[in-house]
Amino acid sequence: MKNLIILLIAAGILVAVIRLFVKRAGAQRREMKPLLEKQPVLDSTIESCTTELKKPPAIDATVAVAIAAAVSATAPGARITRIEEKF
Repeated sequence: MKNLIILLIAAGILVAVIRLFVKRAGAQRREMKPLLEKQPVLDSTIESCTTELKKPPAIDATVAVAIAAAVSATAPGARITRIEEKF
Protein backbone atom coordinates (compact mmCIF):
# COMPACT_ATOMS: atom_id res chain seq x y z
CA MET A 1 0.00 0.00 0.00
CA LYS A 2 2.83 2.35 0.84
CA ASN A 3 4.47 1.72 -2.54
CA LEU A 4 1.23 2.51 -4.36
CA ILE A 5 0.92 5.87 -2.62
CA ILE A 6 4.52 6.76 -3.50
CA LEU A 7 3.91 5.69 -7.10
CA LEU A 8 0.78 7.88 -7.32
CA ILE A 9 2.62 10.88 -5.85
CA ALA A 10 5.51 10.41 -8.30
CA ALA A 11 3.07 10.10 -11.22
CA GLY A 12 1.30 13.29 -10.14
CA ILE A 13 4.59 15.17 -9.94
CA LEU A 14 5.57 13.86 -13.38
CA VAL A 15 2.28 15.02 -14.88
CA ALA A 16 2.69 18.46 -13.28
CA VAL A 17 6.21 18.84 -14.69
CA ILE A 18 5.09 17.77 -18.16
CA ARG A 19 2.24 20.31 -18.04
CA LEU A 20 4.70 23.06 -17.10
CA PHE A 21 6.96 22.14 -20.01
CA VAL A 22 4.03 22.17 -22.43
CA LYS A 23 2.88 25.58 -21.20
CA ARG A 24 6.40 26.96 -21.49
CA ALA A 25 6.77 25.60 -25.03
CA GLY A 26 3.45 27.19 -26.00
CA ALA A 27 4.54 30.53 -24.59
CA GLN A 28 7.81 30.38 -26.48
CA ARG A 29 5.99 29.47 -29.67
CA ARG A 30 3.67 32.47 -29.26
CA GLU A 31 6.67 34.74 -28.75
CA MET A 32 8.51 33.38 -31.79
CA LYS A 33 5.54 33.27 -34.16
CA PRO A 34 5.67 36.96 -35.22
CA LEU A 35 9.39 36.67 -35.88
CA LEU A 36 8.97 33.59 -38.05
CA GLU A 37 6.10 35.03 -40.08
CA LYS A 38 8.12 37.97 -41.42
CA GLN A 39 9.23 37.28 -44.97
CA PRO A 40 12.48 38.80 -46.20
CA VAL A 41 12.18 41.46 -48.86
CA LEU A 42 13.65 40.12 -52.09
CA ASP A 43 15.09 42.33 -54.78
CA SER A 44 13.83 41.22 -58.18
CA THR A 45 16.79 42.47 -60.21
CA ILE A 46 19.02 40.04 -62.04
CA GLU A 47 22.11 41.29 -60.23
CA SER A 48 20.70 40.18 -56.90
CA CYS A 49 19.98 36.68 -58.22
CA THR A 50 23.51 36.01 -59.40
CA THR A 51 26.16 35.26 -56.87
CA GLU A 52 29.60 36.58 -57.33
CA LEU A 53 32.22 33.90 -57.06
CA LYS A 54 35.39 35.23 -55.60
CA LYS A 55 38.59 33.71 -56.85
CA PRO A 56 40.93 32.57 -54.13
CA PRO A 57 43.99 34.75 -53.77
CA ALA A 58 46.97 33.47 -55.68
CA ILE A 59 49.93 32.28 -53.65
CA ASP A 60 52.95 34.34 -54.60
CA ALA A 61 56.45 32.97 -55.06
CA THR A 62 57.77 34.04 -51.65
CA VAL A 63 55.06 32.10 -49.83
CA ALA A 64 55.69 29.03 -52.01
CA VAL A 65 59.44 29.17 -51.32
CA ALA A 66 58.85 29.58 -47.59
CA ILE A 67 56.53 26.57 -47.53
CA ALA A 68 59.00 24.50 -49.58
CA ALA A 69 61.85 25.42 -47.21
CA ALA A 70 59.79 24.48 -44.16
CA VAL A 71 58.77 21.15 -45.69
CA SER A 72 62.32 20.29 -46.78
CA ALA A 73 63.63 21.12 -43.30
CA THR A 74 60.96 18.94 -41.69
CA ALA A 75 60.97 16.04 -44.15
CA PRO A 76 64.13 15.93 -46.33
CA GLY A 77 63.51 14.64 -49.83
CA ALA A 78 59.79 15.44 -49.82
CA ARG A 79 58.34 17.21 -52.83
CA ILE A 80 55.50 19.71 -52.83
CA THR A 81 53.02 19.04 -55.62
CA ARG A 82 50.24 21.46 -54.75
CA ILE A 83 49.68 24.30 -52.29
CA GLU A 84 46.06 25.01 -51.32
CA GLU A 85 44.71 27.68 -49.05
CA LYS A 86 41.81 26.84 -46.76
CA PHE A 87 38.94 29.28 -46.35
